[in-house]
Amino acid sequence: MFQKDLLEKRMSRAYAALEEYHVDLWLSIGRETHFTPEPALLYLTPASELPLCALCVGKTRSVFLVQPLDAEEAQAYGAQSETVVCGEELDQPLTEIIKSFEPLRRVALNFSQVDPSADGLSLTQYRRVMRCLEAAGFSGEIISSCNIMKRVRAQKSAEEVSGIKQTVLAAMDIYEKARGFVRSGISGKDIQLYFQEQVRLTGADFSWPKAGNPYVSVGARSSYLCKRPPDDVFLQPGDLVNVDFGLRINGFASDNQRSFYVLDKEEHHAPDEVLRAFEAVQAANRAAVAAAKPGAHTAIPLRAANDVFERLGYPKVGGLGHELGTYAHEGGMRFGRAFPIDELDMTLETGMTFTLEPAILTSRGRLCQEEDVVITQTGCEMLSTPQREIWLVK
Repeated sequence: MFQKDLLEKRMSRAYAALEEYHVDLWLSIGRETHFTPEPALLYLTPASELPLCALCVGKTRSVFLVQPLDAEEAQAYGAQSETVVCGEELDQPLTEIIKSFEPLRRVALNFSQVDPSADGLSLTQYRRVMRCLEAAGFSGEIISSCNIMKRVRAQKSAEEVSGIKQTVLAAMDIYEKARGFVRSGISGKDIQLYFQEQVRLTGADFSWPKAGNPYVSVGARSSYLCKRPPDDVFLQPGDLVNVDFGLRINGFASDNQRSFYVLDKEEHHAPDEVLRAFEAVQAANRAAVAAAKPGAHTAIPLRAANDVFERLGYPKVGGLGHELGTYAHEGGMRFGRAFPIDELDMTLETGMTFTLEPAILTSRGRLCQEEDVVITQTGCEMLSTPQREIWLVK
């Protein structure tokens, strides 16, 4: 993610969020971020930092306090308005930077019970921050940064949405190629290795760890979260096969699921149970997309999808999907959430991207059609190419 203009857009969203939430300073502190990631730094700085560093963001300016090893990269690619280079001792220069943002009435730190992208402040660094705030004379309110991170992470620019869509479409191409590979007699592991080879040929990466990407569920003999993948479970006639696969290209992720059905010799289509479940998931997805729009609570598309499931005689689902963007799972709010969370604003906003993945368990296996969607100014649109029918294999 060495795109300076992208980081500048995120920083601008951070400035606006501090103004909106009446926060005077948002402070992120980290070290060895490739090993103990501070998510805010992953989104707002150009690379994984090594020595101890601190990013101080106010309503109109930001200061990145770094040590010499990271200084050149921070200055060349960072979006902060000022870069300060310090030695190994961080407390004194950080205290001085904090003072430069006075008057301070409200400070946001990265702790959250509900949003892992806003929960990167370790206990050690929390103690350091509190020492520096006390030394700076701060006596105001400390709040969670979760709603600021929502703006930075989730309220994506058109360029970010375009990057996600390009990755999703590359995943769609790999799924299409797999339709000529999946067949009776191969194992779940064979399917995983095929997808992984296509990732290599594409020159892409995985949007979650390779060892479980894709997840492969084979019939009723292979549960969704069992061995990854099932190397001793082989496809046979009557199996519903679910493949959950995610790419990462140029720092943007995809996450989709597609369903295959293995035909018996005398079959020409999937059995009624599978077809009914597939149509129910299709209808639920359409209802959720139609109900989602900026300003709506995230529970509204969930209710729309569950109304479909209830009408068609299927169990309700507790959620529809998760945020998608730089990573397949970005933390933050869920797409469709049945219960309220006081700490985090659960309102859908323009530029937010999600997965949409209600599932039904059938006697032939797990069925899920996972699509990727974006909240637009007028509603909600698909980024992926929807699967219109069960993919039949022999």
